[in-house]
Amino acid sequence: MSHRNHLFLALGRSGWGEVQLAMRVARELQSRGDRVTFLVSRVLAKAFDPGELRVELAPPEGYARIEPHLAYYARELRPATVVFCDYVQVFSALDRRGVDAGFIARLGARLVLMDPWSLRESNLVMDANPYHTVEISPVIRDFPYQLIPVPFARPEIPGGFAVLDAPSQATDAERQALRAELGVDDGERMILLASSLWQYKGYEHSEIQSLAIGVPLLLAGYLDQLKGVKLVHVGAQPLHGLKDLGDRYRWSSSLPSSKFRTLMASSDLVLSLNASATTNTMAVVEDVPVLTLINGFEGDADELEGWLGRAPSDRVRQWAEYHLPTYRFYMWPMSFWNLLHPVLTDNPYAELLHMVQVLDEAAVISSLERLLFDQTARDLDRERRATYTAAVRALPSGADLVERYLAS
Repeated sequence: MSHRNHLFLALGRSGWGEVQLAMRVARELQSRGDRVTFLVSRVLAKAFDPGELRVELAPPEGYARIEPHLAYYARELRPATVVFCDYVQVFSALDRRGVDAGFIARLGARLVLMDPWSLRESNLVMDANPYHTVEISPVIRDFPYQLIPVPFARPEIPGGFAVLDAPSQATDAERQALRAELGVDDGERMILLASSLWQYKGYEHSEIQSLAIGVPLLLAGYLDQLKGVKLVHVGAQPLHGLKDLGDRYRWSSSLPSSKFRTLMASSDLVLSLNASATTNTMAVVEDVPVLTLINGFEGDADELEGWLGRAPSDRVRQWAEYHLPTYRFYMWPMSFWNLLHPVLTDNPYAELLHMVQVLDEAAVISSLERLLFDQTARDLDRERRATYTAAVRALPSGADLVERYLAS
């Protein structure tokens, strides 16, 4: 059962988070005596630490065919499995290179698909934004050998594997010292906001750009109403709309992973603008409440009252005059609404994210106050996190599933 080879393919133009999930499974397999080789695109090669895993570069698209490379590693390694680190990214990359599924099947290994989006629950349309949608092959619906990380997917899904880390070991003294370093006084509440590089991308469409600029402005107006609260933001750049908070806004470009974990564990609340963010999962592990701002409204300013069921606040009404019409989103400033809505509906993980409509000022403010200051609500949320994490930790690991598939 030991010393098998596995070939992991990470050929996309993006997808660092997906590669991190694949590396997790690869480390588990290596700890059991197996050997793992990654064949990766140049952009994703940067995600690997030197020497930890065997990493080979795929030829750049348009310069050389990839089939000889795949055939070479199939002969050299005789892999037990070929793992697609992200079903959509790898299939798309192979399709751009003219490689069909039949070629992969002829490599003689068990094909395993990693699906970080839980696509079999979705409508198979990846709507990154209103101007860019991709239809996904329905092959994923019935494919028997899948690795689906939980969370994001619901725990009972076939192919689900646990991806919860152990909580940090930060002491109370370390947490208090970090809060003091960030200017959070005793008795104050600290909110953590994390953003990713892709959320700062310059967007050519005015509707996307308007939302990218507008949401932080709206958020600053909401947070300004809370007394005794400071916002710590970790991201590639400051969000300029949040600078209206003055010294209640503290920005850091990046932190070592260990310090970021301590920061997470030291926070009173994580505020998220991306329902799929790995920082949401980290918050659940660190036993920190999460409030996620989403948008289910698409339309003009004069339609907003009908959608809300009441008149919007003066702040939202004025904001709407400049920033509507807009589109629905789970991942600001992108969309992914149609892709993720069926995955998140009635999903126990989504309950822990406390998703609130960003254009409903009263709901956002009341949710912030409840999760920050209402001890009864915080205790109930802690009980729900404990129940959820116990269910997830009872799931098999990714390596367990790979071994199960090979034995079937």
